[in-house]
Amino acid sequence: MDSLTQDVRYALRTLRRSPGFVSVAIVCLAVGIGANTAIFSVLDAALLRPLPYPRAERLVGLREQTEKGNTPAVAYPNFADWRERSRSFSSLAGYEYDPDAVLGAHEATRANVAAVTSGFFTVMGVGATVGRTFAADEHSQGASPAVIVSDRFWHDQLNGSRDALGKRLETWGMTFTVIGVMPPGYSFPENADPCIPAEVFGTGNLGSRTAHNFRVVGRLRDGVTLDQAKRELDHIAAQLKAQYGSDDDAVAVSVRSLHDQLTGGMRGELALLMGAVACVLLIVCLNLASALLARHRARARELAIRTALGADQVRLTRQLLTESLLLALAGGAAGLWLAQFGVRALLALAPSGPLGATAVSLDWRIALFTLAISVVTGLVFGLAPSWRASRANPRTALAEGGRGNTRAGGRFRSALVVAEVAIAVVLLTGAGLLLRSLSHLVAVDPGFEPHGVVTADVYPSSSLFQSDGALRGYLDRAVGSVADLPGVTAAGAIDGLPLGDRGSNGGFALEGGATDNGYSNYRIVMGHYFQAMRIPLLRGRLFGAQDVPNGNDVTVVSQSLARKYWPGENPIGRRIRFLGMDSYAERWLTVIGVVNDVRDENLATPGGPTAYISARQRPSRATNGMTIVLRTSGDPGRIVPTVRARLLAVNPGVPVQLSTMDAWIRRASSDNRFTSLLLGAFAAAALLLAAIGIYAVLAFAVTERRQEIGVRMALGARAAEVLRMIVREGLGLTVVGLGIGIVLSFALTRSLQSRLYDVTPTDAGTYVGVCVLLAVVATLASALPALRAARVDPMVALKADG
Repeated sequence: MDSLTQDVRYALRTLRRSPGFVSVAIVCLAVGIGANTAIFSVLDAALLRPLPYPRAERLVGLREQTEKGNTPAVAYPNFADWRERSRSFSSLAGYEYDPDAVLGAHEATRANVAAVTSGFFTVMGVGATVGRTFAADEHSQGASPAVIVSDRFWHDQLNGSRDALGKRLETWGMTFTVIGVMPPGYSFPENADPCIPAEVFGTGNLGSRTAHNFRVVGRLRDGVTLDQAKRELDHIAAQLKAQYGSDDDAVAVSVRSLHDQLTGGMRGELALLMGAVACVLLIVCLNLASALLARHRARARELAIRTALGADQVRLTRQLLTESLLLALAGGAAGLWLAQFGVRALLALAPSGPLGATAVSLDWRIALFTLAISVVTGLVFGLAPSWRASRANPRTALAEGGRGNTRAGGRFRSALVVAEVAIAVVLLTGAGLLLRSLSHLVAVDPGFEPHGVVTADVYPSSSLFQSDGALRGYLDRAVGSVADLPGVTAAGAIDGLPLGDRGSNGGFALEGGATDNGYSNYRIVMGHYFQAMRIPLLRGRLFGAQDVPNGNDVTVVSQSLARKYWPGENPIGRRIRFLGMDSYAERWLTVIGVVNDVRDENLATPGGPTAYISARQRPSRATNGMTIVLRTSGDPGRIVPTVRARLLAVNPGVPVQLSTMDAWIRRASSDNRFTSLLLGAFAAAALLLAAIGIYAVLAFAVTERRQEIGVRMALGARAAEVLRMIVREGLGLTVVGLGIGIVLSFALTRSLQSRLYDVTPTDAGTYVGVCVLLAVVATLASALPALRAARVDPMVALKADG
């Protein structure tokens, strides 16, 4: 312990004599360690910590498996049979959720409403903090409808008062009485605010065995494994398939831990970012190792004297390593402080979704990680230089005036620079591929013109509009109220905006064909929707005044639907009938027009078959929400307040949310943008650090070789020749690093394949660009030391080293 104390004191005295070096080293380490800590904090909160429920390791998520290998949600009748026949679970429950208008609170609002089956809160092991959860008899048709609200909804919409118990809320076409409030932070499922009993609508109304509407969660009995539970449920699924035949399309059951099911989508993204920041920290370590080699080289005489006075190799190595560890710990402390800002920036930049909703705290676990990574970092950048310095021959060091083996040290520092360049190539290539992919994605033609479009989501609850006539009247008034605003050139509405999270799809029959001929999106539109979105009409006509509620039912179809189901034929006048989509399902729809495909799911997926139906003829599905779209001739943001005021004036009980179509486009590419820009930032940091490494090695080499350069110039070498020699050395290191980095990139960037759009992992343009960029940066990094070398005065150099 006394020896360790001496080492620490001596290390502190030594470091205090080099404030510039210490400051730069701590800043570099703080950035590298802080970035790693920030990413790990999010990764820990999202993936490593258990779910905040009692014995969460026993919770599993269940999905059905079809013969084609798809894993949709669960059909309610199958879930009911699982619950009755299975013995692997102490409890099973299902839930579905959907955004809807909620009336009766502080103001009309839109919220995620979850319908849960009996036993749901028993499965989750969570109770209400105010009031109670559902009683068994409340999960039945005809029971007094009850609702439980989240703590957030309680505070935001019900004033956080116990008087909220007994308050009546309207949603999903019914009136419910508030009976409980969930604990703070509880947000399962899917950030649901109100939660209602699913069975209150009647189990017969919860769907057929092919209607995959429910997510299912279960709590495994003690001693039962995931494999055992899967085997049992697969056996039950096989029995049900044999019993119901084509009425049941599930052949097996997917069983995963609930933690894996909820976090699986984030694993790849966070692992990629964690690998990137680890590479940045490794480059920091390599730079510091190179700097320490130079620092120890300057202290060679001091170390030789200590060796001559009796210090052995282990003692010297420990002393020098202590200095490295003190630097790393100081950098780690600063990095932990920086990490809190990094976490805020990450969550602010992250797209909406699981990562953006992650609750991150810098607790003792994160502090322990920072300590561990600091110690490892100190060992990584300090061990090799310390070991090499301690092995120096004291007689040689004293005889050479403290220079030691310059050639061997130079080779080692050059190897470190080559490694830095190779790592930078990998990061730059990955970032380049993602950024090229992003540029291609945002340049995609979505099938409509987003610029200049204001969007207004309205949620006309069936509680307010209980007839088609009332709903049709509201939609006519709502669209009409904003269509005549100054600057608005076209106005319409749709129930599922492209790139949004709403909209239906289903099977349809062709006239004269089989019962079920095809499958497509099903969209309700009204007004001048196609004109407002500038979706081109390719054939026929759009909806008009002649398409009255009790007239001939008509549809406009997308180009892909027409090509797929009437190839080479004129689709105008053909008839289709959707199966079970609404109360008009038995009536045929006559095709009156064909419009351009739009990218409905995401920007990377071409538009699929879509049928558009007039909301004036079939308004019933509008209660799931409609989006009014306004084409403007000026800045769309300027009319947003007026649009809100007009729509609320039509009916203040209908929630309104305003946005623009440009914002929808940005959200559609937000995941790609987040990863690309973050990886690009890390790659830029790696490039800068690699440039610093090249500069430092060459600058030190010029200092070490002043006498050699002086001799060369005394013998007639011109400044330009010395300049080329130094730059050539820097480019030589870069070329070797480029070669190694390109080989590594070919192997590693294949993992990005699923994240790339219209770009391959071996894209030649990206690799050429990275090579050119690094060559330019290496030339610039080499130029300053080369200029210094070219200005060496031969006489001064020879006298100084003579």
